[in-house]
Amino acid sequence: MKKILIAFWLTCLSAPTIAQDSKVKILDWKCGNEINGIAQNITSKDLKYVSITIPLYKADVKIGDARANVSGIDAGGKWAFKALVIDKNFDKCGAPKITAR
Repeated sequence: MKKILIAFWLTCLSAPTIAQDSKVKILDWKCGNEINGIAQNITSKDLKYVSITIPLYKADVKIGDARANVSGIDAGGKWAFKALVIDKNFDKCGAPKITAR
């Protein structure tokens, strides 16, 4: 029973939505005790700043955001991000929002 509950919990926290804006695409990410993944600059120009904000929910009520940022990603380059989570008392992640310039 414990294994079933753990599997159910991990399924609830999974984040299958792959985010993209006109400059950065999240290739893969996971939502759990740690929120991490791979983002790629999909332009032919270097980016000076990239930020990813992931809303966190508990019982469908937003309780905060997880954030990751980097000072730059080269043209076509990839970034292994790990979002900072202050309140780990969440049961679901929302779709990431990407800011890139």
